[in-house]
Parts: sequence; structure tokens; C-alpha cells
Amino acid sequence: LAQEAVVELKDNDGRMIPAYDLLSRAAEKLDDMAELDSETEEMAQSLKDILFRLDDVIEKLRFYQEQLDFDPEHAREVEERFIALSDLMRKYGSSLAEVCAYGSEAAAEMEALKGAA
Repeated sequence: LAQEAVVELKDNDGRMIPAYDLLSRAAEKLDDMAELDSETEEMAQSLKDILFRLDDVIEKLRFYQEQLDFDPEHAREVEERFIALSDLMRKYGSSLAEVCAYGSEAAAEMEALKGAA
């Protein structure tokens, strides 16, 4: 989603004109108008401020997107652990707490059997 937002705002590979470019063009027109009519200077400055804020949002979105990039190997390991836990829950209890309790009981029973031998 972050990448899609950046694409729509700034980098859309020529599919259509990105929002940033449209606003930038409008800001240029307002600058031209401000040279002819000082009453439009405030509007021109407001639009420039919006562009600066939009630049900031785009940079933050790009940074956020980079943070989301994940390692496929790590994702595979996490998935394997999840499958193992699901198998344990299917066999020894309906929750992780029940599985842990079963494991503790089994370990205690094993120690008791070792002590009896």
C-alpha cells in the first residue's frame, strides 16, 4: 500500500500524471499569476507549502516501505515455526498455554520415573 501511495503521488511510470506533478504545475501557474497580481501571492505560497509537506510525506512513505521489506528466508523460518506450533497444539492442547502445561507435566513425570529407577 505504501508503494502504491508513492506511485500515485510521484512515481507512476507514465501511466498518468502523478498528483505531485499536477500540484507542481499549478504552483508554477500561481507563481506566474502572482507576478501579475499580488493578491494571488498567498495562494501561490500556500501551494508551495503543500508541495513541501507532500515531499515530506513521500519521503516518509518511501522510508516506511523500505522498513517493510522482509527477508524471504526469515519468512520461511517463521512459517515453519508456526506450522510446528500448530501441530503441537493439534496434538497436545487447544492453546499454547495448554501445550506448555502438557510439556511441563511430561517433564515432571519423566524426572519422577528417572528418580524411581
